[in-house]
Amino acid sequence: SSSSSSSSSSNSDSIDLRTKFEEHVSKKFRLAAKLNPRRAKTYMSWSSSERAFESRFGTIGINDPSMRSREYDIIKEGIKRCPGDPSLYMIEATYLRRENRKEEALEKLEALSKRTFGNRLNAGMFDPHVWHALGICKSDLFDFDGAVKAFECGSRARKDGILNLPCITAEAHAEFINGNVGRARQLFILGRDKCIDCKKKVPRDARTTRRQRSMHYRLWALLEKRAGTEDATRALFEAAVNEDRSDSTAWMQWGQWEKRMQGPEIARKMFINGLKEGSANAGFLYQAWALLEQECSNEDVARKLFSDGCRACSNFAELWHGYAAFEANCGNYSRALEIVSEAESNGIRAHEPLMELMADLLRLTGDIEGANKRVRELDEMSKENRDIDNPGREVIL
Repeated sequence: SSSSSSSSSSNSDSIDLRTKFEEHVSKKFRLAAKLNPRRAKTYMSWSSSERAFESRFGTIGINDPSMRSREYDIIKEGIKRCPGDPSLYMIEATYLRRENRKEEALEKLEALSKRTFGNRLNAGMFDPHVWHALGICKSDLFDFDGAVKAFECGSRARKDGILNLPCITAEAHAEFINGNVGRARQLFILGRDKCIDCKKKVPRDARTTRRQRSMHYRLWALLEKRAGTEDATRALFEAAVNEDRSDSTAWMQWGQWEKRMQGPEIARKMFINGLKEGSANAGFLYQAWALLEQECSNEDVARKLFSDGCRACSNFAELWHGYAAFEANCGNYSRALEIVSEAESNGIRAHEPLMELMADLLRLTGDIEGANKRVRELDEMSKENRDIDNPGREVIL
């Protein structure tokens, strides 16, 4: 009964938040759209705010299709009012892919890649972002050859002839995954020479970001790591973090590689450096470091790292799962259950591995009814066939 009362209280809080959001945010966007229905940016900002609200407070009505489609309704209204704006079509495809409607997203992107929008600069077929998204979508649907072709088109899509680094990076990584190491290495070199080291002035919208440059070097390092070229791998990881000191994935992968090459002491230095830089998505680093200490039988240190990481990165589902699994492996089932409950109180409610672990822990502690309830919830989730957002999952390309 206590769980049902807390659930009803949580639902009530969520409804109050939705009411406030409608009053203070949606109402203003609705008015702006009424005053100037042809302004695409209004619909873009409105859909983005709806997405942010659902991401932060999305426990309300998660099984209610009308709640889940609010964002899409806004996007479709924007397309209806502003049919000549390419950005809204991209947002629509992104939404469909995120909702696991990948065939629909592919159809939208393929149509977009054929449009010229009145021969506008860097729109439709001339926009590398369209081709990059198309390549990712084709990868999702296991059309890897099609993905490579899309990335190749994207790298040279701009009308002014400036190459696009994210598309080159994605094409190189896809070729590497396909086993074409020589071709992949050529592409990584091309990206470095023509996009990173190039001193030629380019328009603002063609400039590379620190994260794009870091990702290029980091994925190249993974190729050299697989090829067994130790010096090149280390130099490329170093180049990646020099481009973007806050790239937690680069620090994590460098540390994990050094753990095998030079041992745990060097790996610890990488994890410490990454956290010191105030890395975004630092949950990767806390988890990797905690697992390292667990492997070294430093259980107290591992426990502190899991605890600190969950406090610092409360939306990182894998870290909560790792912490609970760690305590379960130590035989602390009650503490493991508490950790799963803490994760849920921090808004992590639809993470399948965490729910499966909760069911196992309830069964181990004798709560068969509670375990069966969790299993039923998991079955319902799989029936919905929805791609649940996971802040801890990296999209490599």
